[in-house]
Amino acid sequence: MLALAALIALPGLAQDNEFDNVVYRSANDVVRFELLSSFGYGYHFVNSPDFRSRMSDEFFLNIAQFGLYPIDALGIELGLDVAFSDFASNSHAFYLNGDRKIQAVEFAELVPGTLDRHFGSADIFSINAPLVLKFRAGDFWIGGGAVGSLNLLGRADYAYRQDNRRVEVSERRAQLNLFSYGLVATLGYDSFGVYFKYYPKTSKVLPEGSLDLNYMTLGFVFDF
Repeated sequence: MLALAALIALPGLAQDNEFDNVVYRSANDVVRFELLSSFGYGYHFVNSPDFRSRMSDEFFLNIAQFGLYPIDALGIELGLDVAFSDFASNSHAFYLNGDRKIQAVEFAELVPGTLDRHFGSADIFSINAPLVLKFRAGDFWIGGGAVGSLNLLGRADYAYRQDNRRVEVSERRAQLNLFSYGLVATLGYDSFGVYFKYYPKTSKVLPEGSLDLNYMTLGFVFDF
């Protein structure tokens, strides 16, 4: 990675780079290209009865960021993030049906008797591309835009304990809708910020016939 960054940065690299991850910056800071610029963590608020009483969250790492600032304080940034989302529940188990779509079932229907502990989760790995109009004033910044997601891998899990016996089931290669989209807003100061994302019902991460996955995300982002 260091060798790649050095090769990219040779011609046209500004002499006053502030951070090592900035591999290209034009003379007037109109254009900037960064590698591994930030990472974030967010909490999902899922609007569905299938998800109750357990944390659903995401982690993401920004692997590339392109910025265009034709006006000193106002510009457009396009990012490329790798993201892992976990949607979890204490009340439902998640499994793959015959069409490999993620389904939810209450533990009371799945396993007769009393369970000591139980939880289910649906996991999604995706590549996200946020496109944000951003305003900067010194170290303060605020922005808003859209995010497109390429949903690549999905998994359904559940586990429970009954009569000192633990059962775990994990099924991979879930059927996902390849593309989904949402809205994003971000606000921060210096290297720390907060972000909000919303994926509307019209943006389907999971195909028709799967469980409902309509959610919002509130989280933190840290620049390297």
